[in-house]
Amino acid sequence: DMEDIQAEKKLLDLHLPPIPKSSSTGPIFLYDFQQLIDTDHERSTKFRNDLQSFLELNDEIPPFTKVDNNANNGYIKHLLKVNEIREEYDIPYRRNKDGGDDIPLKKQDRLMNICDAKKHSKIHNEMMKKAKHISLWIRNYFLDADDVFVSNRTYFEELLEGWMIDPCSTK
Repeated sequence: DMEDIQAEKKLLDLHLPPIPKSSSTGPIFLYDFQQLIDTDHERSTKFRNDLQSFLELNDEIPPFTKVDNNANNGYIKHLLKVNEIREEYDIPYRRNKDGGDDIPLKKQDRLMNICDAKKHSKIHNEMMKKAKHISLWIRNYFLDADDVFVSNRTYFEELLEGWMIDPCSTK
């Protein structure tokens, strides 16, 4: 109904039309990254089996490697090999305001502590607002689309409820 459509649009806050219950984009397997590193053996096995089935793979998907996402007190560390290679060949630079050569950024200068309220409160607050809205939108609308699949919907929705909690307030 129209009221439901308006509620969905408000959550998205992008002024786009709501996603139809059946879309022509093809099937979508939706997951939260925590499902990749779930330590519950039964849930983890079911997730990998569901993903294998969705992708129509013959071979079993092995357990995923765990990455410490809480390292460095709120800093996000990219530990995947592709990023290590990228850093080796594509080093970000800071513009030299005096007109000289650009200055390579050191690794610690490229990290951002999103919980540093003095430096990043505006972006942190906006990210939390969006996280809450998208969590509600996924749970209330997107999961009901015909071509959207999740493994263990109850657990997936619990993970999405976690998006409603500010990770900086738990430190």
